[in-house]
Amino acid sequence: MKPIFTTLFLLLIASEILAQNKEYSVHIHCSHIRNHKGTIRLGFFKSEEDFEKEKPFKRMAISKESMTQKDLDATINVPEGTYGISALDDENDNVKMDYTLIGIPKEGFALSNYYHTGFSKPKLAQFLIVVNKNNMTIHLKMRYF
Repeated sequence: MKPIFTTLFLLLIASEILAQNKEYSVHIHCSHIRNHKGTIRLGFFKSEEDFEKEKPFKRMAISKESMTQKDLDATINVPEGTYGISALDDENDNVKMDYTLIGIPKEGFALSNYYHTGFSKPKLAQFLIVVNKNNMTIHLKMRYF
């Protein structure tokens, strides 16, 4: 009887671990991209602190090769959960946002399902999304100063 309980317990733990690592296939639609130079870089943030420190728990890069006009569509696998996605139009492929001498971004940025119109940095709560199913669409509308 004891081996049956041990086996059931181990199966329960294994299923819980697998559920925590679930990923979904989602569609990314990035619009209003200025040009075909560089790469779109995504950062995934779970906490305001990590967003402030620009320390995403996951990073991805999307090539602009398949871009049509000013839009880019891609399908990516992302982990299940609640978080915000930021995008950088890294036009010079130096893997960072470039700024003018007075601190204004030189390159475009976008946030998951949210278009930021202010001049101050947004809060993570403004662009949080819940990823819990396949084939959902995440909109990223680039903004340039």
